Amino acid sequence: MDALTQARRRHHAGDTAGAIAACRAAAPEQNPVAARLLGLLLAEAGANEEALHWVGHATTLGRSAETLAALGRVLALQDRWLDAVPVLQEALVLTPGFAAAQQLLNRAGAALYRLGTARHESGAPAEAVPAYRAALALDPRRFETWHNLGSALQALGALDDALHAYAQAYRLDPACFPRIAQELAAGRAGQVWLRAADLRSYLTGLVHDTPPDRRRASPGPHPPPR
Repeated sequence: MDALTQARRRHHAGDTAGAIAACRAAAPEQNPVAARLLGLLLAEAGANEEALHWVGHATTLGRSAETLAALGRVLALQDRWLDAVPVLQEALVLTPGFAAAQQLLNRAGAALYRLGTARHESGAPAEAVPAYRAALALDPRRFETWHNLGSALQALGALDDALHAYAQAYRLDPACFPRIAQELAAGRAGQVWLRAADLRSYLTGLVHDTPPDRRRASPGPHPPPR
């Protein structure tokens, strides 16, 4: 029995340590299949840094959908979804519909949303924005992501960009309007809109790209009411 077959059998039997030992005997330095499997087994055992080394090494030996999906999986297990997504997308370019990559990519949008929210709630809106944008690149239909992106951009003082994000949230779910109005009136970069109808009209104009000279002007930054 060759070492790789032995590794798979031991893994199937629940003997992760034995499977790892068998993979190490299968010359993973030269064998991309052994390197890939070793990386996945190490990730399962919680040895994250070494796992990433071996799946990365597997891609240098042979950049296939299988090795890229394995790299994407290890990155995802480490909650490094921003790094995992382009790797998984490359796997699908090489082999469209490749199940291991597609299944992970299907989970990526929600994972990136959670990552962005965790960063935003911890007081790091600048780190939240790329996570939200990556989530929207995968699933632009989720109004919560647009709303939270707007909130993070507003916290950074990028009010024009925040309004565009809020406009997309409003387009997808008009019922979220009270949340948007409340958000806009809060924080250091808050805006006070005296009439809700004006804000609705302004957001709608952003969605439909109404020319600025025909769109009601933003009232500009104002401190929230005391």
